[in-house]
Amino acid sequence: MFNFKPSKSHINYSYTDFNEVLTDELLQIDTVGRDETYANKTRYPYQPTPYVILDKILSEKLLENSRYLVDFGCGKGRVAFYFADKYEGIDITGIEDVKAFYADALNNLNNFKKKNSIHFLNKPAEDYFIPAQMDTFFFFRPFSIEIMQKVITNIFKSYNKKQRNIKLIFYYLTEEYIMFLSSVPGLNLIKDIDCRDTIAKDDKRYRILVFEIK
Repeated sequence: MFNFKPSKSHINYSYTDFNEVLTDELLQIDTVGRDETYANKTRYPYQPTPYVILDKILSEKLLENSRYLVDFGCGKGRVAFYFADKYEGIDITGIEDVKAFYADALNNLNNFKKKNSIHFLNKPAEDYFIPAQMDTFFFFRPFSIEIMQKVITNIFKSYNKKQRNIKLIFYYLTEEYIMFLSSVPGLNLIKDIDCRDTIAKDDKRYRILVFEIK
């Protein structure tokens, strides 16, 4: 029997569909819905990456060679739980600035079966010191370009301390954002995956872009 229960009465559940609720239920987590409570000029409303997009990342094997994944703006932890369930041996860190969402991620972690591979940190993305082993970074509908500039700088600082192959995976970017990323020296676009058929919406923002530092 279905026993999914929304945890926040102010969340608008019109953004969900059966697949979203069912997959949450199977993972024994609660990440569904959109929440605008903490949104401002630099932080977008909470809205988890659709499971169909995570399925797409999986089918495209974008994390096949990854040992460490950092999810910036992880919210309630959906990305971490999904990929921890799909991959053995991947260590995942979620960075979340909003204390309420961080607390929700920890609550989800208590119910998740593969706890040892997931870590959550409550801090701004730009304040996260990037350990030398981190090799893959995920961003869904990222924060402002101003904050991203600082995050990219931190990634390059880490790379310069220990050179390695680094992959940055982005979903749902504006053309302005793509222009910014394309202008960063040393950041090379290696994949551009159209997801409009997957989402069933004709909007160029529905795409996965993969950049590499090598």
